[in-house]
Amino acid sequence: MAGAFSQNVLTYHNNNARTGLNSSETTLNLTNVNSTTFGKLFELTVDGLVDGEPLYLSAVPIQGVTHNLLIVVTENDSVYAFDADTGAAIWHISTLESGETPSDDRNCSQVEPVIGLRPTPVISRPAGSNGVIYTVAMSKNTSSGDYFQRLHALMRRRAASCTKGR
Repeated sequence: MAGAFSQNVLTYHNNNARTGLNSSETTLNLTNVNSTTFGKLFELTVDGLVDGEPLYLSAVPIQGVTHNLLIVVTENDSVYAFDADTGAAIWHISTLESGETPSDDRNCSQVEPVIGLRPTPVISRPAGSNGVIYTVAMSKNTSSGDYFQRLHALMRRRAASCTKGR
């Protein structure tokens, strides 16, 4: 399957204009996209609601094995990388600092019960690189009650883990 899904999806709706157009798509058509040949491959379990669009990275080497990755963020301030072909969990990271929880809903009925990683991340992937995942997270310090909105840069530094910087 790796060859069939080689087009990266690095931002919301495929491009900075947010059109949803994938001008490189040459495989999908009305003949092969139907109820008998096209559909859900698997379901994945994460720790909260998923509001941001999942993103796709092709051909990422991890511990000597090349994976196509599905990147998913949750309202509980978590970022997940799953193998896009099998659904296997590759890594998971929380953007919360010590003593923090995801932000409460801040009296916004559109987002409840918490506001964590709500927007779609953006991935910068220069040629020859696994890339950096940029995401904005909202959190709350449990002792002071202070709220934080931070930009995180996540990059793979070790075999199958991911580290964060801000």
